[in-house]
Amino acid sequence: MDRLDPEENSWTARANAYGMTKHRIRMAWLYQFAETRKLLVVGCINRTEYLTGSFSKWGIDHCADIIPVIHIFRTQLEKIAEFIQVPDFIRNKASDPDLYPAKINKDTLLGGFTIADHILHNLENNIDKKELYGIYNRKIVDYLYALYESSKHMRESPYHLS
Repeated sequence: MDRLDPEENSWTARANAYGMTKHRIRMAWLYQFAETRKLLVVGCINRTEYLTGSFSKWGIDHCADIIPVIHIFRTQLEKIAEFIQVPDFIRNKASDPDLYPAKINKDTLLGGFTIADHILHNLENNIDKKELYGIYNRKIVDYLYALYESSKHMRESPYHLS
């Protein structure tokens, strides 16, 4: 939550700005590389990351010519990767290992991908969070709902005047 709404000019805000800038610089470099070779940039953000805001807006995962897995939840993507025999060293790679001093474990952060994906699917399909309290831990439902709501701006196109 601190990443989505840090206190102004705090260490968290500065670290977030650094991490996001690093992602955006990589995105610019990737586009420069692709354009000189007449290639497309492929983004790799998945549905779980997209709905929780655990990506860099206009960064290397989000800003692309095509994002083929944005509709696939993390647990589904893991099953697909196993089925098509993506090597373990790729499937088990840590997320964003060089952006922050500590490695971010998104699985732990979200309370486990299986539960997170089920809850997010329900929230995205307008199931009231109170209905989920009987099935899942209330704390994790509220946390994921807060991430979902707080990251809405990241899923919107830039505002413009018509």
